Amino acid sequence: MVAAATDLRAGEAKASSLDSEHLFGFTVGSDIGGAGEVEIEAESDSGLGKRSGRYFAALNSLQLKYTWLENVRIAPHVEFGLHAISGVPGMDDLHRVSVASGGVEFKYRLLDRASAPFGLTFGLDVAMGRIDAATGLRTRDHALDVSVALDRELVADRLFGALNVVYAPGWARDHDARRWSQSAVAEVGGALVARIADGVYAGGEVRYLRAYDSVALSDFAGEAVFAGPSLYVMLSPRANMTIAWNTQVAGHVPGERGPLDLAHFERHQLRVRLGMGF
Repeated sequence: MVAAATDLRAGEAKASSLDSEHLFGFTVGSDIGGAGEVEIEAESDSGLGKRSGRYFAALNSLQLKYTWLENVRIAPHVEFGLHAISGVPGMDDLHRVSVASGGVEFKYRLLDRASAPFGLTFGLDVAMGRIDAATGLRTRDHALDVSVALDRELVADRLFGALNVVYAPGWARDHDARRWSQSAVAEVGGALVARIADGVYAGGEVRYLRAYDSVALSDFAGEAVFAGPSLYVMLSPRANMTIAWNTQVAGHVPGERGPLDLAHFERHQLRVRLGMGF
């Protein structure tokens, strides 16, 4: 009995020592840190490639994460946009770096994976933008990101899995036309990651995204499936890095030919992130 209790405590301690939030790449884990924990995070999310022409768009964010209570975290953030677009049908040629958006992310962890069968966290991100993330053009943008993250340690200290469900509605006002429009993206994704060395984890993920021309998910506009590898490295007990690359392997736009949706999504997506805790 004593040995079993000792093994259980050791297992819980090992599970809690690994922060699973960015373990999986674009897919997010349920961990939010312990009460009073502070983390500074720099992240770059890039999209590359459209049907033709040259397309590169990156949102580079700085975020301050503060776990206010044991299961509640607040994280203000600001984004800077980098766009290099030329010869893409339906888009203006643009080469510019600018302040893109700012907002606050709230997370509530309902189940802690260290003491429950799996981890479960709900997220809400409220943001306001001054440029369109895809085109780089000036706009007034109000966006929400509602998410559910579930993860589990499938094999002790070896294999981890995660599932995400995301609903991201947005309202934008065109700077020139002075007209408001609605859009939304719904996403379901899953990932598996394995420890390949001390502090080094590699895996893969698959994400299914649907684009809509309304926030009510009633005007279907296109869909895409992304898949790709990820790498997570613990640089030190308080610093970690994530690199993930996804490519669009399938997609569809109603009324258009072609096996991909390159109207609403990119051909490739890249995430590079560095986090430092205090």
